[in-house]
Formats: sequence, C-alpha cells, structure tokens
Amino acid sequence: MIERISKPVRQLAALSLLAAAIVGFWSFVWTPVTTTISGQNAQILEQREVLGRLLSAETLAGEASTLEQKSKSLDIGKLTLMGDSDPLRTAELQTTLTKIVATLGFRLKSTRALPTRDAEGVRLIGVQAQFQATLAQLQKILIAIEESQPILVIEALRVVAAASAPDQKSESPLDINIDVFGATGSVKG
Repeated sequence: MIERISKPVRQLAALSLLAAAIVGFWSFVWTPVTTTISGQNAQILEQREVLGRLLSAETLAGEASTLEQKSKSLDIGKLTLMGDSDPLRTAELQTTLTKIVATLGFRLKSTRALPTRDAEGVRLIGVQAQFQATLAQLQKILIAIEESQPILVIEALRVVAAASAPDQKSESPLDINIDVFGATGSVKG
C-alpha cells in the first residue's frame, strides 16, 4: 500500500513526521527541561546570596562580640572624671585643668563650675576658666587639654584682646575664657 503512494508524497509525509517529532520533542522535552534548569539556576543564585548574608552576619557577630569584650575591658577611668559626687568630680576637673595650664607655665585667674547636663546618655560636668596667654601659648594649652586623660571636651572658647597696653617687642596677651566639660559616666550613675 505504501508503494502506491508517489515518492514526493512519501517524502513529504516523512518530512512532516520528522517535523512533528521535532516539534513534539521541543514542546514536551526540551522546553520543560530548559525551564527547569533555569529555575534551578535562579534558586541556586538565591541560596548563594542567602549563604553570603549568613556568612557576613556570622563575621559581623564575631566582630560585635570582640568589640563588646574590648568595651568591657576598657578602663573607664581614662574616659571619665572620678569621684563619688558631682562636687568632687567638678573639683577633679578644676584640678586637672589647673595642672594642665600650670605645666605650661600659666596660672588661671578664676574658675567656676558650670551646671551639669546630660547629652546622649552621658552626664557632663563643666568648668569655665579664665586666664591670659598669647595665641601661640593658647594653641599649646588647647592641645594639652585635648590630649589629657580623662577625656576633656572644649565646648566654648572666647578670646578678647587684653585691656593692658602690650609691650611693642612681644606678642600681646589675650584674655581667654574657656568652657571645658568632662564625662562622669552614664546618666543613671
């Protein structure tokens, strides 16, 4: 019976069957396989991102615990004013400021306590000091205050030319008012 069909029709039928087989293969095998593979690749990329975040979180947790241990071992005495009460801490701040200025060869004219205050969870005690110095001497004093322990913060600095007549051969002294604050620890303490 196949022999009765002409050769071109048989060839056309064979090509049609081949095309149908290719379309069937493409539709029922190739497309689902490639879709599955691309879905799996996307899932692998997502899992890699999650793994990367977990590894970085583990690293950050390790760094956080290291910083926590360092903060626990930190000598608070180097950062805060010592004393059992605010008046004692104010006296320590005045003494520290007087020593800094005295080591540079100056003398404070006056000091007065400033009101205590709280800033971002830290209790601050302040002192206002007055003295005379030249600009170069003032720079040395400011550097010494910044480098002191416990840590002191210069909040305000007012400089005015001195009222006395300066000597023509030397630099004229300046009247200086400075507000210096030191931390006493957390607000609770």
